Amino acid sequence: MPPALYARAMRSSASTLITLAVVGLLAIAATACGTPKKAGVNGVPDAGTGIGQPSPFLSANLSTISCGSGNLCAAGGAPFEGGAATPILAYSHTSGAKWSPARSSSGAGATITSTACAATRCVAVGIIDALPLLLSISTSSTSRTWKSTAQPSAGTLVAVGCAGNSTCLGLARTSTGSLETVRSTRGPWSSLGSPPTDLASPVSMDCVSTRVCTAVGTSATGTPVVMVTRSGGTTWSLAEISKKATVILGASCRIDGVCWVVGRKGAATLLVRSSRPDTPFLKVVPPDGLGSVNDVSCAGTTCVLAGASSSGQGAAAAYFGASASILDVSFAPTPLLTVSCGTATACSAATTSSLVDLKL
Repeated sequence: MPPALYARAMRSSASTLITLAVVGLLAIAATACGTPKKAGVNGVPDAGTGIGQPSPFLSANLSTISCGSGNLCAAGGAPFEGGAATPILAYSHTSGAKWSPARSSSGAGATITSTACAATRCVAVGIIDALPLLLSISTSSTSRTWKSTAQPSAGTLVAVGCAGNSTCLGLARTSTGSLETVRSTRGPWSSLGSPPTDLASPVSMDCVSTRVCTAVGTSATGTPVVMVTRSGGTTWSLAEISKKATVILGASCRIDGVCWVVGRKGAATLLVRSSRPDTPFLKVVPPDGLGSVNDVSCAGTTCVLAGASSSGQGAAAAYFGASASILDVSFAPTPLLTVSCGTATACSAATTSSLVDLKL
């Protein structure tokens, strides 16, 4: 073959090989992009992931967490032993992405029993030396120091929830032992009256807006109780949950009226949901990968369930409407005990010794 024809043939062959290689790479890329990755438990596609960090406290049990619709989150618990230099109160001003021990002007060694955050304000309810403690912080604090604040004039706060910009709703124990509904928007607490009469011993409160909140606890006879307000605390209604419930661990309502309640029926998981306000709660089967459920939190029309897998590791599921997706929380080797969603796309959860940032 003449040299010129040989060179032309070689160029043609090289061009063909390059074209085939490019086509092959494009086909591989198209296949990779077109096939959804199967991750999470049992191959269920993940709706989000959890990035965690150890608790800022080496000797404490975390038990409460709250995130507002802004950048503030707070988590608290009890020390294993006395002598703690600060309250067992963790604080984040990065929507739960990074946590640190809270700076506090008072309350050294306190146990924090409840935390609640709005967009620009957080409060923490606790006990120190058998005396009630109420701490607060706002985004206007240049030192980021939690300060001891006055209790409501009606009594001592035992449960609190916050939402919106800076509104907090609470239940206060009066000097006679009864409960009073109180509310604060930056300033002092005002009494609303109309206490949730079926609730004798409140344990926790969750607010998805300044008007819609749930309160969890027990009745005077020790029966598990869930109360719901849709009027900012001026009126309350009793949720019709299963009569076989032995304990209620958490409750939260979406802004469209759907409510979730989680707890236990003996040793079994209790998971129920109502489709409309003031309607009975119906049983929901936990999605594959979520063996037990310890808490629930809603924001907008999204609700997140937190608990453990069948093997005892941390697990969580997000419900977008009626469909559920398992979240990747592989960082948590132990069960998630509590969860709080500041927005429909960002939540934070806690184990006894770690904090997990959930991005949906």
